[in-house]
Amino acid sequence: MEILLLLSLTIPPMGVTVVVGAQWGDEGKGKIVDYLAERAEMVVRFQGGANAGHTVYRGETAYKFHLLPCGVLHKGVRSVIARGVALDLELLAEEMGQLEQENGPLDLLVSPQAFLVLPHHRWFDKLEELRRGEGKIGTTYRGIGPASTDRTARRGLRVGHLFADDLPGRVQGFVDRANGVLDGVYSKVASRRLDADRLLEDLAKAREMIRPYVGDTMEAIHSLLDKGKNVLLEGAQGCLLDVGFGTYPFVTSSHTISGSACVNTGIAPSAIDKTYGIAKAYITRVGAGPFPTKMDSDWDERVRKAGGEFGATTGRPRDCGWLDLVLLRYAHRLCGFTGIVLTKADVLGGMGPLKVATSWLWRGREYRQLPEDPRVWDEAEPQYVEVPGWEAFSGGSDYETLPQGLKDYCSFIEEEVGAPIVAVSTGPGMDELAWRT
Repeated sequence: MEILLLLSLTIPPMGVTVVVGAQWGDEGKGKIVDYLAERAEMVVRFQGGANAGHTVYRGETAYKFHLLPCGVLHKGVRSVIARGVALDLELLAEEMGQLEQENGPLDLLVSPQAFLVLPHHRWFDKLEELRRGEGKIGTTYRGIGPASTDRTARRGLRVGHLFADDLPGRVQGFVDRANGVLDGVYSKVASRRLDADRLLEDLAKAREMIRPYVGDTMEAIHSLLDKGKNVLLEGAQGCLLDVGFGTYPFVTSSHTISGSACVNTGIAPSAIDKTYGIAKAYITRVGAGPFPTKMDSDWDERVRKAGGEFGATTGRPRDCGWLDLVLLRYAHRLCGFTGIVLTKADVLGGMGPLKVATSWLWRGREYRQLPEDPRVWDEAEPQYVEVPGWEAFSGGSDYETLPQGLKDYCSFIEEEVGAPIVAVSTGPGMDELAWRT
């Protein structure tokens, strides 16, 4: 009884809740989704692919999910992979196998409309980066870009195509085209060619692995909505990597903003009750692209070491920067946050005074809101204010007992951005999360 009462006090009412990254990804969404999944009947991964990674802790054990929704660790919670996910069945099988070995069968439903990332897509991803040379954009080599290209060009495979009679013809068609590209565009960097028969054999094995999990995800989601149940929609990456609104071309290949949850699940915007944007107390990015508030090398190293800032998917070190409120306001405009969850607040504890960018200066004009002119991303100079910081601390689930400097930091962000901070993450553990009442 006491445990149930504690949950009702610390986990806010949900309805249909969207969780998205408010920065360049790596904000700690996995922990927040894992926490909220306690009150959900279903957790839906709605976009992205194996190029994204969510890390969830159970005691000393760290689970790194790339395709499975974070809700898979919760008994009685159904996990859904929706149509917007770029699905690499080989990697999914590895992820499922490890988890089922430790935790038993998964309650998983996969959309037949999810599009497939095939082995040659990963190959093409690397070849394209090699061809770009110094102009590379810093992909994860997981094949998401080439697979998304095939999807947009209407020549890709979806999960449902694995069960269709015309699968051999579809495979032969895009193998012929892919080999033509290898003979032309990539002739200087590749000697291998695709074999349609070999690919069909691999797809036949993958088909039997995924067969028990394929079903009508849209119907499953709406059946719960009709009953007033709690559904959690889990995004990958972050708003600033959105293919349309991010730092193009240094972006991912999907829409990462909250509206993508509707497009990729078949839920109307009016059905969404809450949208949580997850943001670090500072900001990081990995790979190439503009980064106006990147810290100098000393601060960058301090924060990276204290925060363990290395990619969950690639292990690459993340560049660290000061919190950028221009970008956070932009993310709020795009997604309409009903609340912001501030993560890694403990990392900055004890580091002394901190800087926060409140505006950008570009060609003599100050910008508090990000304009559409793409030149501003590369050329603007962030305008900083200094804030006192707060003492070193670790853990805590009571907001009122957090360091006063941190609470002042939260109030400052709220006033500047126009969205409330509903919770602060104070460490990696599930119990290290302070919700505001």
